[in-house]
Amino acid sequence: MTRPATLEVPVDSIEVARQLVGQATRLEVCSDLGTEGWTPELELFQRVVELAKPAGTQVFALIRPRIGEIIDGSDLKDFKMSPARLDASLASIDRLAAAGADGVAIGPLLPDGRIDQAACSQLAERAASHELAVSVLRSIDLVPDRERTLQFFNEIGVVRILTTGSDRWKIDSVSLAVRTRRLAADVEICGRLAKVSGRVAIEVMCGGGVRSSNADEFLAVSPHLHSSCRYRGRFDREELDRLSCLISRAGGRS
Repeated sequence: MTRPATLEVPVDSIEVARQLVGQATRLEVCSDLGTEGWTPELELFQRVVELAKPAGTQVFALIRPRIGEIIDGSDLKDFKMSPARLDASLASIDRLAAAGADGVAIGPLLPDGRIDQAACSQLAERAASHELAVSVLRSIDLVPDRERTLQFFNEIGVVRILTTGSDRWKIDSVSLAVRTRRLAADVEICGRLAKVSGRVAIEVMCGGGVRSSNADEFLAVSPHLHSSCRYRGRFDREELDRLSCLISRAGGRS
């Protein structure tokens, strides 16, 4: 079954959310996007839901409590799920589900970079109890065993993964051709796992430097894109319009 093309955009302000509604397929609401994003404040999330739901735009919440010293949010330790973070994550899922979330994005890791299966399972179970879909953050690009990790995600019912198609997010040192080959391999693995398990295949969502100038290359591999639509750290409405147009041409809803 061919799925429609989709565009997910991370958002950390109501001002940007207003411009995204009706253009993006899905909003991933977070706080402080500049440091990879954290669990959003409830008030912001509620306001985004109020804007997005009438337009049919999905709203997901990033689940990553900001607890302890944080430098830039992209270090392995920033994805470690301590008992305090786990408790906060579970409580956030409850609150954000009540606020109207369609799903959550998770991705806790162990200190050695492997996915924290115990924490992921608890978070996925809590999300399922609220009938929320589960996405995985691009922390998957930090794990040492990609295929085994995808198998685990298939088993717990993850609907999509966000990935750059590179190791440790080093997109500037890896060619687009290398990235798309990795992404194509992920699509193949997810399809194979789904066929064996009888589940719907996990969506592979391309992220990390996705722009209108390279979107066609990514869309040739997967119909699902994730882009901040930012230029020099600021939201670029024209870039959103260009990406939305490309998604529409690829068979998505704008």
